[in-house]
Amino acid sequence: MKFSYNFYELRLIHTFTIARSSRDVEPCFIVELEHDGIVGYGESSPSERYGENVQTVEEFFSKIDFSRFDDPFSLEDIVDHVNKIDKGNTSAKAAIDIALHDWIGRRLSIPLWKLWGLNEKKTPFTSFTIGIDVPSVIEQKVKEAEPYPILKVKVGVPNDEEIIKTIRKITDKTIRVDANEGWKSKEQALDKILWLEEQGVEFVEQPMPASDLEGMAWLKEHVHIP
Repeated sequence: MKFSYNFYELRLIHTFTIARSSRDVEPCFIVELEHDGIVGYGESSPSERYGENVQTVEEFFSKIDFSRFDDPFSLEDIVDHVNKIDKGNTSAKAAIDIALHDWIGRRLSIPLWKLWGLNEKKTPFTSFTIGIDVPSVIEQKVKEAEPYPILKVKVGVPNDEEIIKTIRKITDKTIRVDANEGWKSKEQALDKILWLEEQGVEFVEQPMPASDLEGMAWLKEHVHIP
């Protein structure tokens, strides 16, 4: 088995802003696992939030020993080996896992949903993310997301209501909200979510700091959406 990877900087069309950060470039590794003339592809997108960056991914990749394995069909053994190398490094590990499954699907000439016995018609819809921005840019982003039936909207800033109102002027699509821990108290989060319920929001992600478990439990008891 031959393993290789390439690093890319994905230049974003719009600056991507959430409650705790902004960025114009997304780091990305594309990995390749080659065996029997077939190449399986995987992707790693490291996140500083979860303790990864370009350097940690490259260091982790350098520790993987593929010489002990005959082919990608030893998937469980390979994944076990990769997991035991070090804790964390989840995006790097995911890249290997994806590449292994991709290789197997290509080798058998079937898509993975069929390999796993799934029904492709029951695939759940994912969401298109709208980052924090000024109303005029948010309107543009929503129009660009026209093909996508569900919008995931980043909030957690003082003008949360303006962001949602701007989107609701344009579309009645399902909205999911992600505050990225931007609301710092349970009382603030409660006020925000009760208002969001009136706007037809499906659920709220990361409303408060992850360490505030008691506040999260209290909040769940006082709102009506997940």
